[in-house]
Amino acid sequence: MTASKNISTGLMMAVLTVLCWASYNVAAKSGIDAGMSAETLTFLRFAVPGIIAIPIATKICLRGAPSSASLPRLLVLVCLGGPLFGMAGVSGYAFAPLSHGLLFAPVAVFVSASFLGGLLLKEKMGMSRLMGALIMFAGLAVLVGFQLSGLSQDWWRGAACFIAAGVMWGSYTALIKRWDIPMLEGTALVAAGSAIVAILLFQGCVAGHRGRLQAISGFGSAQPRGRAPGH
Repeated sequence: MTASKNISTGLMMAVLTVLCWASYNVAAKSGIDAGMSAETLTFLRFAVPGIIAIPIATKICLRGAPSSASLPRLLVLVCLGGPLFGMAGVSGYAFAPLSHGLLFAPVAVFVSASFLGGLLLKEKMGMSRLMGALIMFAGLAVLVGFQLSGLSQDWWRGAACFIAAGVMWGSYTALIKRWDIPMLEGTALVAAGSAIVAILLFQGCVAGHRGRLQAISGFGSAQPRGRAPGH
């Protein structure tokens, strides 16, 4: 595959990632406004894909997992890209608007991934990346500046959650590349591990919110309750 095809494939994957990320955040914000807890939404995000991921991961383990995907590394990746990451990102919507989640987290991903890329992968910060960083920070400043007067006093808590989630995901992506973990095997193993952790931690929360699961599919048809995560 030529370099130009690699770039084209990378750009297509980036666009798909952005669309998935935006759709997920809209659904997460709608769920929080409908009265769902962050724990329940995290359970749904990671346990449901586990239905597909766990059988695939089991097959990979029986066949022999790649040497780069050792158990300690997978545990680190599950911590960074699994339920803890999901909880951090979703919890922010109890305090901040959707626009903050769509901007604070990507900026944190960019900064943390760029820093670790230079530290672990020896990647240089080129002019295009610097320009991208300036545009992102300018957008962040404009967003907060225009909305500051209409935000709740706890908006910074939401921003902190989004930044924490972004740093975790940026670290996750940098380590995936640093450890050279195969895409399919790594995705299946991390998804399976995340599903197991989510089921063990949050299964009890779903039972208390069965009556509100329809609110998510209705995208906020229930009245917002302004509830904090876990309450």
